[in-house]
Amino acid sequence: MTDTPPRLRSFAPPTRDKMIIWSAVVAGCGIIALLGRHAAIYRFGTDEFTGNILFAVFFILLVG
Repeated sequence: MTDTPPRLRSFAPPTRDKMIIWSAVVAGCGIIALLGRHAAIYRFGTDEFTGNILFAVFFILLVG
């Protein structure tokens, strides 16, 4: 690997390995958010609209 100056490192294109890892992280966050939605609907008795809103909130908080 060549020595890239620190100010240019963030502009380097992502490697294939990083893209696979981040895809897995986002997919895992989606699964956790779906489990939270499922629990909200079936365990705590909320309606599906509220479950969908909670899914969006969970997903954004987990990814962000």
